[in-house]
Amino acid sequence: MIAAAPEQRVLKRIDDLAERWSFYSILTGAVVAGWITGAALMLIVALDMAFAFGSAGRLVLVIAWGLVSIAAFLLLMVRPLRAMRTRAAMARRLEGIFPQLGSSLINSVQLAEQRHTGSPALRSAEKVALDSAPRQLTWRQRYRRHMHTPRDLVLALAICGLLAVVGGVCHLMFPAWPNAVYRLFHPTHFIPAMGSARIVSVDPGDADLFSGSPLTIAAVLENPSAKQYDGELVIVADDNSERRLGLVPSEHNDRYAITLPKVTDPFTYRLEVGGTQTEHHRISIFDRPAVESISASYRYPQYLARAEETVDLPDG
Repeated sequence: MIAAAPEQRVLKRIDDLAERWSFYSILTGAVVAGWITGAALMLIVALDMAFAFGSAGRLVLVIAWGLVSIAAFLLLMVRPLRAMRTRAAMARRLEGIFPQLGSSLINSVQLAEQRHTGSPALRSAEKVALDSAPRQLTWRQRYRRHMHTPRDLVLALAICGLLAVVGGVCHLMFPAWPNAVYRLFHPTHFIPAMGSARIVSVDPGDADLFSGSPLTIAAVLENPSAKQYDGELVIVADDNSERRLGLVPSEHNDRYAITLPKVTDPFTYRLEVGGTQTEHHRISIFDRPAVESISASYRYPQYLARAEETVDLPDG
């Protein structure tokens, strides 16, 4: 016997609602996971701008961001995909939301599926606005029951758009923002940080120097307001350990310099002024030329019939 029309309609409504709610739960979850990923990225970019982490610190931040992103997509998108509800499970949820349905709706659904017969519970369910169930739940309850609606999707998209606007504003207001993003995704390379100072040039840059000679290293700034910054010379050893020496500003704070009175070993260095870093430069050391010995060669005229002679001359 084929089930009566009202019961059949209720079963179809349950199936349609379950499919629709699952669909919007998956979409909403994907969007929410997206803006969680974006917000986490903005957070670690801000942290790197504030603290200028080294390679190890940036690597930790990127790994943490990746784990948060993966967890967000697993919990908010993949979980609803794996938790597609059967008709009976959806009936059980509807019973919890609409007390007037009693506790027999799930049994009636199962009997209708097995015997194709109707029941009073199914006929009474036809009078209930089942599609209003999500409105009686909080967002957290809708998330746990995978019962999101188009309204949830629109709200998630609005938050995503708001985060995009915030990211655009940060990009415009903070010139160092793109630099910090680039630094984060190249954690194994040294990428100079961009701070508030604008370094125009580095003197001498890469250079060759005689051993024992003095050396002046300077950063030239574009600083029309003559704002004073903190500046340092960072000497990087071969084992990547660093030694920092303070830079002395000029009268108009447009040149920060330091003089090393005697340089005997090669080294790599960079300058940091106002949070802005330069590229690494290399100072190579050469020994001064010195006379170790003097010799003289004698070439005689042919008529003397004497061979060429070379003799060492004494010092002095």
